[in-house]
Amino acid sequence: MASRASKNTAGAPNAPSPAPSAFVAAGKPPASVSLQKPIRGYAPPFVLMAKADCLEITGGEVLPSIARIEAVPGRGGNGPGDSSDPSGACASMERQGFRRIPDDLAFECWGETQTNAKPSACAYRDWYESDRVGGIWSETWSRPRVVLGATRWAHDPDGKRNFQRAVLRWLTGADTVDPEIVAEVSRPALDVAMQYLSQAQRHPQSRLRLVELVAQIPRSVLPEDLLPYAPDEGQE
Repeated sequence: MASRASKNTAGAPNAPSPAPSAFVAAGKPPASVSLQKPIRGYAPPFVLMAKADCLEITGGEVLPSIARIEAVPGRGGNGPGDSSDPSGACASMERQGFRRIPDDLAFECWGETQTNAKPSACAYRDWYESDRVGGIWSETWSRPRVVLGATRWAHDPDGKRNFQRAVLRWLTGADTVDPEIVAEVSRPALDVAMQYLSQAQRHPQSRLRLVELVAQIPRSVLPEDLLPYAPDEGQE
């Protein structure tokens, strides 16, 4: 869940420079997974970007929000030739302080360490052959599979959070965000949660929504009234 961005002062004074991105080589890479039949649709090539003061609450933590920048010619600052690498849109984001996440940033997803040794030459990105020209590019934490002749997408939210933790370390040199920033980023969600609290005892849907929302907020900033709705410690 996205929250208001706050300045992250927890980082090291000299954050590492972005590593060169291999990105999309000429022509299509081999499909990351061989399915029983082609999946349907098209999703363009993309890169992911982030910056240290653009944060969100997720799974009880405050982590960098991830911006997906697609290689769609003529969109978001892309030029007419930006059909495989969105260099124009990336330049626009860089002027806002975003940095392109390196393709070789390793992280755990689907129970395996993801690296740029994959066919896509990128740890966080995969490509799947489709019935549409160009196929489908997807983040590593979202995978298609064939179920009873239909394609379904599975997601690994813990894998995405592992990636966000790796991005935080890459951006700042720190494993966690400053507690004052955690409190500030969590404030909008806390305000919403308190509104649901007044209805939770009378309306099951409000209670369910409250439990879902509180599970995303760091436990360290939860007021006593919301603690009964939080996951048990170690279960976030």
